[in-house]
Amino acid sequence: MKHLYKALILFAFVLIAATGFSKENTGMFYAPDPQSTEISISGNKIYIQNLAIGGKLQVFSVLGVSVATIEVKAGSGEYNINLPKGYYIVKIGDVVRKVAVK
Repeated sequence: MKHLYKALILFAFVLIAATGFSKENTGMFYAPDPQSTEISISGNKIYIQNLAIGGKLQVFSVLGVSVATIEVKAGSGEYNINLPKGYYIVKIGDVVRKVAVK
């Protein structure tokens, strides 16, 4: 029963993440407000723009497991990160974004 519960939760996360991305997605996520934080991943780098406050960038798998933590500065920057292909949740303070590593 416990394994069935875990499988259902995993399926729900994958389904939600899969429906949130179009086939034309390049990994960039734009919010309607031009001053909002933009996060993108390309190769083994994560790019951050318009970050109001520096802090700790946390990357979580879709299962909620922390896979990386990086200290980031306010403003814009690029940081090395080595993640396998998949969907991730990136959190910097109050800013949370879904990203896809292709």
